[in-house]
Amino acid sequence: MEQTITQRVILLLEHYGLSEAKFAMSISVSQSTFNSALRAKNGIPINIISAILNRYVDISAEWLMRGNGEMFISNPTNYARQEISGGNNSGATFSNVAGSINESESETIKRLIDKNDKLTERIEKLTDLLLQTK
Repeated sequence: MEQTITQRVILLLEHYGLSEAKFAMSISVSQSTFNSALRAKNGIPINIISAILNRYVDISAEWLMRGNGEMFISNPTNYARQEISGGNNSGATFSNVAGSINESESETIKRLIDKNDKLTERIEKLTDLLLQTK
């Protein structure tokens, strides 16, 4: 039996070890919107799919949307670089852009992602503290 997009999103939650609330926050979607989308009979709306793919650049869009291929793309930093440079009309092809990332840049991207995750955790803690004081 083929998996639905919803089932694949649930696999992502499990893979990253995140609750629905934390995953929703990580993709900048309200918890209630995300929870409703997971339980909707019509499936997950495209704005949430887009938010997932924008936040988690290592996830294969083909896998998430169609169930084809592997869960993760082979080189997420190259994919992220393509997405970043995709709208600048510079004439750069994907292979040119992907080939231009070196080890140092790849490590920098990984460090920035880690810092972003840590800042997100700090924001969550501060939000929790603010909510407790109300």
